[in-house]
Amino acid sequence: MGEIKYPIEVSGIEAPAIYRDHHRPWTLGAKCGDLVQVRSCCKEDGTKTYLGILLGDLPLDISFTHNRETKKLEIYAFKNPAIYVPELRKILWGVESWWEDIDSEDQLRQISDDDIQNVWYVKLWKEMQARKVAEAAEEGK
Repeated sequence: MGEIKYPIEVSGIEAPAIYRDHHRPWTLGAKCGDLVQVRSCCKEDGTKTYLGILLGDLPLDISFTHNRETKKLEIYAFKNPAIYVPELRKILWGVESWWEDIDSEDQLRQISDDDIQNVWYVKLWKEMQARKVAEAAEEGK
């Protein structure tokens, strides 16, 4: 990543719409207003599964780039599913929780530790960590 040297010449600003009211890939097919079950990754929220209301794919952060050739600033939003949890009186973001939409009464259950541990990327991360520990032990011999 290059360092921006100031002053810069700006010939224009490109900023796409920050929020459009339709489902996006990060909401996994769920739509704004759908009920979801959500378990926070924040320790202060405990391990309870909460009922949440999906607010949609909202901006979590705003960033920009400067194109040296066109001299344009390009502003864009990093979007993520936002879920309002009435019991906690706060919004949980998709990146800080485990969540899924609720399609039927049968799905009204707790997101368990086993559910989390059986997600493919959690398994992959654990394998990578175990490999690092084994390599460190091998190097220490």
